[in-house]
Amino acid sequence: MRIKVTGLIIENNDVNKTNYNHEVYSMILSNLNIERAKRIHTKTKFKRLFTFTQPYINNDKVHFYLAGEEELIKDFINGIIRSQLIKIGGKVINIISVNELDNKVKVKEEYYFKSKFIVNEMENGKVCLSNNKKYIEERINRIAKDKYKDLYNEEIKDNLSVEILSMNRKFNKYKNHHINCYDSVIKIKGNNKLVNVIYNVGMGENTASGHGFMWEV
Repeated sequence: MRIKVTGLIIENNDVNKTNYNHEVYSMILSNLNIERAKRIHTKTKFKRLFTFTQPYINNDKVHFYLAGEEELIKDFINGIIRSQLIKIGGKVINIISVNELDNKVKVKEEYYFKSKFIVNEMENGKVCLSNNKKYIEERINRIAKDKYKDLYNEEIKDNLSVEILSMNRKFNKYKNHHINCYDSVIKIKGNNKLVNVIYNVGMGENTASGHGFMWEV
């Protein structure tokens, strides 16, 4: 499920700040029910089936996008509707609207997406952003199948054929460190159900840090 949240900034104590990955993550958790938020924030390793974008700010107006499993998104919507106010970093925002977006891409022979994604692998005993293109493409497919199983409680035999057309290494500040990612254009072929899984919950790893949101191009 994909939504657009629009609001009006009524208090702004970080005018010069440009990156809000951790702040948006914290805001999302603060608007979920306590048990769901605790489970997401635990250090236990499991797939957090949501992602989001940076807030897009234009003077005192702001909007951002959130995608994730349906129950999580509905829980979040209920939370922000109750309060009408959210806080992202030093910005207090009055919610104006919450709009559901089209959550399905049509059946096609080929799909093209833009996304900032993460796929890591071990290198010299450390977890690093992978620079192995073939590994990344295979890993995106594997993660998509794992997320399908988590969502629907069943295996899917089909695979996605993933081809990275461009990938530029970037980094985003997250709390007191930086997270490396790729700003990419990707071509995907395969099962439409699998495509729509990652379109709705995020592509690649560590999506709850604000990576893996997909835009069809």
